Amino acid sequence: MNKLNELFSKFKYEFGIFTALSLNFLILFTKEDIMSDILYPLHLVDVRIGLISRTLVGSISGLLWEHPTEGNIVFLQTLVTVLSFFLIAVFLGGCIKNAKEESGKLLFMLCLVVAVFPYGFMTYINLFELMDIYWLLSAVLCLLAADGKKTAFLVPVLIFTGLWVHYSFLLAFMPLIYVLFFRKCLKEKSRYNYILTGVMVTVSVGATLYFMLTMRSISTMTFDEFLDYIIDKAGSPITNIERYVGIGFRSFNETNRLYKITEISEDLPDIVKAFVGYFKMALKDTTLFAIICDLLLASPAVAFFEAIWARAMKNTEDKKERFLYLLCLISPLVQLFACFTSSDTSRWLSDMIISCLLMLALFIKDRAAPVTNALTYVTDRLKAHKTPLLFALLIYLSIVFVW
Repeated sequence: MNKLNELFSKFKYEFGIFTALSLNFLILFTKEDIMSDILYPLHLVDVRIGLISRTLVGSISGLLWEHPTEGNIVFLQTLVTVLSFFLIAVFLGGCIKNAKEESGKLLFMLCLVVAVFPYGFMTYINLFELMDIYWLLSAVLCLLAADGKKTAFLVPVLIFTGLWVHYSFLLAFMPLIYVLFFRKCLKEKSRYNYILTGVMVTVSVGATLYFMLTMRSISTMTFDEFLDYIIDKAGSPITNIERYVGIGFRSFNETNRLYKITEISEDLPDIVKAFVGYFKMALKDTTLFAIICDLLLASPAVAFFEAIWARAMKNTEDKKERFLYLLCLISPLVQLFACFTSSDTSRWLSDMIISCLLMLALFIKDRAAPVTNALTYVTDRLKAHKTPLLFALLIYLSIVFVW
């Protein structure tokens, strides 16, 4: 019993964070359908059609099973989710234990809040059918690998893996990884870090461009043959196969023609047509009102982090360090851009808030005085008005969880 108490005492933060994440995950299994026919085919597409975006998960499932069923995919997703939550708990727990006592406790409370917040890690539970959990796994592995000289060289490989899942990884978590390495360069000033940062930036930009250009190049087969190949791999009939696979792998012009997304001038560059088209397509799946509501409901959490970065900039006279905090301050704009090209607004707001939490944890772990002082300052201001804020918080949470 004493050994168990010692073990719990040593890893209490990791245990608390993992428990908070896991409880939300268990709620998922109270739902009847946790892998629909609409999204199941996305987990089957593999590298037989080429090294293109969205083929990593299908390649893994193909190695494990000859004909991956929906049950097989759920099992794989569950393993990846549990592993991701475990590594997140290890990373955040380590940051808390390395921090100053007061800032560490504040960070721990913040981790628990984001773990159960509908626009935090809980969104990944709601998007269990999608592949975002692989993004999260790639990102946290980057954070853990960057800590050691013998493992830091793996970061470019992990970035490539995240982009292989889908090139939108650049918008989801690359701002976090850029801040991590720019911070390392300023802090350690070693040639190794400068070289590794250059390689990391080159890989992230180069791989993103590659996957964007090859995303819809299924050159070895017609689209009907492509659908037959997915159904053959599944080993059983699939309904609604056109919904996401059709939009995900047809050319934009063909998708626009078939689904009548929008009328767009042929004279516009493809990238502009894609941006306008995807925004209008997003409005077909949701409404502008719903997007605005998501933005408003997530804004208090984002504002909290923004206040910390703004205060940290005031707390330092070092121009390079201030620029780093400026990058943290403006990084949510990247995910905000993605919100307007997707109907999954809550998905990108989740990426935004998770990235902000992990960024903050990096600085708290290193005991960066401008950030630790900023965290204390912001929380003290909130405590000074705790009675009206608590009342507002109760109303706010009731709206958020119902929404």
